[in-house]
Amino acid sequence: MDWLAWKYPSLRPWLNAPPLKLVEDGTPLQASLDRELLSTDALMAQLREHEVERFEDVRVAYLEGDGRLSVLKKTR
Repeated sequence: MDWLAWKYPSLRPWLNAPPLKLVEDGTPLQASLDRELLSTDALMAQLREHEVERFEDVRVAYLEGDGRLSVLKKTR
């Protein structure tokens, strides 16, 4: 699939899933978690890998199309 997306850029929108917002302003988005069958405990485990201790420390977190988690922390 990656090769197809690289070889034919016009196919990228159909081959790559868009990012899905999981946390916004420190609040987990339950509808998004339900869609991905992801518990808040499992999400918190992923956030700890990004050195986040509490949901309140997250400005926004996305589940990227390739399965990675992108996290933007709040600045203090």
